[in-house]
Amino acid sequence: PGLLTGNIRVDADSTIDSAGGRFRWNLCCRQLACRVPDCGGCGSCTLPPNGYSKLDFILGYRYFGLDETLTINESLMTQTAPFGSIRIDDSYAVNNNFHGGELGFVWEGAWRRWTLEMLSKVALGGVQQEAILDGSTVISEVGGGTQTFPGGLLVLDPITYDRTQFGVLPELGATLGCYLTPRLRATVGYTFMFLSPVIRPGNVINTTVNGDAVNAPLTGGGTEVPEFVLNETHLWLQGLNVGLDLRW
Repeated sequence: PGLLTGNIRVDADSTIDSAGGRFRWNLCCRQLACRVPDCGGCGSCTLPPNGYSKLDFILGYRYFGLDETLTINESLMTQTAPFGSIRIDDSYAVNNNFHGGELGFVWEGAWRRWTLEMLSKVALGGVQQEAILDGSTVISEVGGGTQTFPGGLLVLDPITYDRTQFGVLPELGATLGCYLTPRLRATVGYTFMFLSPVIRPGNVINTTVNGDAVNAPLTGGGTEVPEFVLNETHLWLQGLNVGLDLRW
């Protein structure tokens, strides 16, 4: 109090993308109308009005990416001599890229106009984790010049850290459908996903701060605190989807 005044701006951004390919084999299909098991394939029982119940096995490749950034900008004005402004920037960028093989099961059932699909699968592989930290301090004195120093308040030295960890990516889903015509189906579904382990910006922020380091470029003092930390966490996602399915 009485030394600095100003404001702080925090910006955060998250990007998620996913891709994959898989093979799907029918294990068993049962036509409900005739109640005769047919484990050799489903044939014409996959379209209404015939009721059916079938189980498929899936095997394939899965990619999942989570990229996040966090920037903290402090604009300060000194209240004592030497008067001037101080701008402190701290930035965090973390990337998690999962590559692995997946396997699971899909059950699908239908009766008259209605269909229900249940998905259960898991992907096993590696998570490539990367953390990029940077910081800077810009000091402008009234009537004087501008000086730029490496290091901010939370990031004192530029850091790039990467490693690969074993990861697990399970997924559960359910989709309910209704045939509007013999070929056109409307669907609504729910999906749950879980990825472990991941790193996020909050896991690489060390809040143990030496306040004297803010004035270090002016006074020549200040201990290099905080130090780099890295903690892992988990990511879970859930969502709803709607769509139209046209078959011919």
